[in-house]
Amino acid sequence: MRGTGQGPSQTLNMDDSKQAELRKRLDRISGILGTMASHAEDVSQSRCPYRDRLDRCTALFSCRNQREAGDGQTKTFQCGHDATFDYRSAWESHPLSHEKAGLQIKKIRSEAEAARRSPRGSDAQE
Repeated sequence: MRGTGQGPSQTLNMDDSKQAELRKRLDRISGILGTMASHAEDVSQSRCPYRDRLDRCTALFSCRNQREAGDGQTKTFQCGHDATFDYRSAWESHPLSHEKAGLQIKKIRSEAEAARRSPRGSDAQE
C-alpha cells in the first residue's frame, strides 16, 4: 500500500494453509522453469541460434553451414550444421592472448589499488 509505510508482507494477511499452498505452487513453477532454462542452456551449446524449428536458416548473412533449398520459385536455406558448434573460436582466436590479457588486467588493478591506498604528494602534507 502506498503512503502507509507498509510493505507487501505487512499488508497481505494469509493464513498458514494459503501461504503453504502458494509456496507449493511457486516451488512447482520454479522447478518447471528451472528445468526449461537448464535444457535451453544445454541446447545452446550445440545448436545454431539461427536455426528454426523446421531446420531453416534464419541468418541474414552468409554462413558456411547454409544449404540452399527451396522449390525453385523461392530461395531458402536449410541449416546444415552437425551439432558440433564450438563458439569459442568466434571470440577467442588466441587462447594464450586471452590469458595474458587477464594477467595484465590483474596487474593494472593491483597497481591502481596500491596507488589509491598510498598518500598523494599534496594530501600527505595536509
